[in-house]
Amino acid sequence: MFFDKKFPYFTRIAYLCDVRSGVFFGIFNGLVILFVHIIGRKLGATPIEIANITAAPTASLINISIQTIGD
Repeated sequence: MFFDKKFPYFTRIAYLCDVRSGVFFGIFNGLVILFVHIIGRKLGATPIEIANITAAPTASLINISIQTIGD
């Protein structure tokens, strides 16, 4: 790793854990979002409901970011 000596050991471990969780969230979210509209249509959802379901993860991440910046 290019910053082995610049940061303490536990900071590097926390960073690696955060990076891995971000990658896994991206993979999971990418796989799930592909099928949301198909499942929603089979359940009888309207286009607005499908749009809301699809946008919900992004809206929650934006909400968390805004709250974190406000603190």
